[in-house]
Amino acid sequence: MRPVSIVEGAEFQNLMSVMEPNFHTSVQKIRILGVEPVHKRHTADNIVEWICGTVEQYSIENKVTALVSDNGSNMLKARKILETDKNWKSVSYAAHTLQLCLNSGFSIPALDHAFASARRLVNHFKRSHMATEALKTKCQMMEIEDLKLIVDVATRWGSTFEMLNRLVKLHCPISLVLNGRNIISQASTLSMRASDWEIIKAILPVVEPFDQVVQSLGGQDYAPISTKVPSIRGLIKKLEVVETDASPIEQFKEKLCWKSLADLQKPGMIFLLLVRF
Repeated sequence: MRPVSIVEGAEFQNLMSVMEPNFHTSVQKIRILGVEPVHKRHTADNIVEWICGTVEQYSIENKVTALVSDNGSNMLKARKILETDKNWKSVSYAAHTLQLCLNSGFSIPALDHAFASARRLVNHFKRSHMATEALKTKCQMMEIEDLKLIVDVATRWGSTFEMLNRLVKLHCPISLVLNGRNIISQASTLSMRASDWEIIKAILPVVEPFDQVVQSLGGQDYAPISTKVPSIRGLIKKLEVVETDASPIEQFKEKLCWKSLADLQKPGMIFLLLVRF
């Protein structure tokens, strides 16, 4: 399926000028109605009050198709109130829902331990100038691109994948730095177990499709709504348990929130009111 923005391209315009000279392009644009500080507590009632006030200000109450937001408990409650009072449909960010599905799988003990070890190691390098410089030197010596380690953030979708992916790319120079005990005195406590490295390397190709789908759904120059359903279906196909899966990977796949993934396959619509807090 081609993106909606194709109709704005010069080639398409030239084609239509020949086939149908009276054709006029009409592509819907995103408009920001309000970015305001909210000094009150972010309770469901206060959120409803702010949303209704903004909608009334622009006289679009009868034009709202749906309310789109993240899955925060306050937003879910606010959406429920508006669905009852205003009869507005409510939809969660697909990207946020995918992240919650991942989090449920990440909670298994083997992954939780491996990720905790990875964070401890990355955080040390981020805090230590000496360790960072040593890593840079090792990268240059090994002719490896001097990449920065990434710390994952709970509120930034996909950051755990980015952290692990970057860590694996720098595995060899990091190991060399840790072997230099004169640079990192507590290297023995920072070194990750071989089993942790194996788990991380095994989970990356499983998690990577999530990252690709999230990036796709967040596109600005094309219509992600047209790609959502086939992307989710392809993702579910890749998550099927296979005989070659190691035990932690099999547990991860089984632990995922499959109901949420199934819900994301439902056909979408064009949404008119996007709310972020």
